[in-house]
Amino acid sequence: MEDYPCWSIPSKRVVNLVIDGTYWSNKICLFIYRENELKETLLYRTTTGEYVEEITEDLINIMSTGMIIESITCDGHKSVLKAIKEANKHIKNYNKANNTKINQIIVQRCMVHIQRSCLTHLRQDHKSIEGRRLRAIAMTICRINTKSKKELFINAFMYWFEQNKQYVTQFGYSANSDIKWRTHKAIYSAYTSIKNALPNMFNYLDNDKIPNTTNCLEGYFSHLKTDIALHRGLSHNHFKNFVRWYVYFKNKK
Repeated sequence: MEDYPCWSIPSKRVVNLVIDGTYWSNKICLFIYRENELKETLLYRTTTGEYVEEITEDLINIMSTGMIIESITCDGHKSVLKAIKEANKHIKNYNKANNTKINQIIVQRCMVHIQRSCLTHLRQDHKSIEGRRLRAIAMTICRINTKSKKELFINAFMYWFEQNKQYVTQFGYSANSDIKWRTHKAIYSAYTSIKNALPNMFNYLDNDKIPNTTNCLEGYFSHLKTDIALHRGLSHNHFKNFVRWYVYFKNKK
């Protein structure tokens, strides 16, 4: 069981990836690159965190097989977004050197994560009417399945901000120092959760092969953690090997 499991990756194929990582208390992170259409794990990494350099390397390795990554659906982790930018730089340089026209990777933010992040800041019993109104807008995110609903959402969100801009961006100051803070931090954080995601929220409406959530991996990780909980007491190396072989046999199915 010390040997690494491996399998062949089909080359020269357009893929739409879902990527995400999960952690255990022993500081092991499993990061998976899953092809959405065939529900196939193309690559995985056992590491200690979500690092730009590692994710960039993995994406380039996938493309080096001849695969074209059309899109990546992710939770919006800063390291992931930066790695995709680096991968797109690699594509640009490759096109220039080889006179090719491979498209840049499309980023799709997970709609569930966007909504969840917003609602984490704005509880159902939020005190301000401004916060409750933003929460009501956020509650519609996972129900957007047409371009008309997209436009309604964007218009509602932008109108809400224009009506509450001064309130949302207000700062508090200390009379005795230069320290300042956001007066309505929860509302501002919920607002930026949506604002920062907007450029990459709705690409799935233009291409039905692009998944709009990372739910498939969340379920995958949940089952893995349930199974591995039955094997308490594994050493660090045996734990990592269990994870590797689990991913391998799951992929074989």
